Amino acid sequence: MHCPTLFRHILFGLAFGLIVQLLPLGSAYAAPADMRVITDDILAPDEIGLEFQFNAAKPAASNNIGQGNVLQGILEPAFGVAEHWEASLQLPVEQISGAWYGTGLNTELQYVAPHDDVDGYYWGWRGEIDFVNEVNTQKSWQSELRAILGYRVYGWHLVLNPSVTVPLSGSDRQVTFEPSAKAVYKIGQHTDAGMEYFVEAGPISDTLPRQQRYEIPMLVMDTKSGKSDFNIGVGKGRTIATDQWVIKVIISL
Repeated sequence: MHCPTLFRHILFGLAFGLIVQLLPLGSAYAAPADMRVITDDILAPDEIGLEFQFNAAKPAASNNIGQGNVLQGILEPAFGVAEHWEASLQLPVEQISGAWYGTGLNTELQYVAPHDDVDGYYWGWRGEIDFVNEVNTQKSWQSELRAILGYRVYGWHLVLNPSVTVPLSGSDRQVTFEPSAKAVYKIGQHTDAGMEYFVEAGPISDTLPRQQRYEIPMLVMDTKSGKSDFNIGVGKGRTIATDQWVIKVIISL
């Protein structure tokens, strides 16, 4: 998308996100701010995109962060650097008890191999270098590598994102496994509906017992309006370590 209005939105969003990063830390944690299953949706060369993610969560009873809900968001400007390649920057924020907190800064590079956009398999990957400044945790650096494995057939779109996170600083250097998946069916010309599933399984060398994992299925709808894409979902945690419920909205311009 090429337009002065989009540039103004990006500049405003970056300024807001950077200011929020300077706010003091609080003492809470809830759902992952980035609740997406990555597909083959990628920008064309020199194309500019802007994505907003919002989610609201009622934290698990085991999280000692009070009775209030937690609001989270991510501003993500992106640029198509070459055919099948996209670079982006994430500015995640979190609101707890009326106060906003910056929770880091993520740089990302994504590749999707050439494929049929209508039917069949596709694959790719997304790599990240992240500065993590989550509430009530020590500041750190980490990297993440996420595989993108998809298949379209008879109106179904199936996606698997096996993901590993590798700490680059701090005393805890355990590699963790955080897979996600998606299965949606086309119910209209521009609308799919189905389910997404998110898991934080803990260290690969010693995965967490089921009830200690973050594990949440979500009913989702993907739809399109004009040049904007929407991903809307609602989910309920399946373990005592998971948020009791989460609502998310992702808007891609």
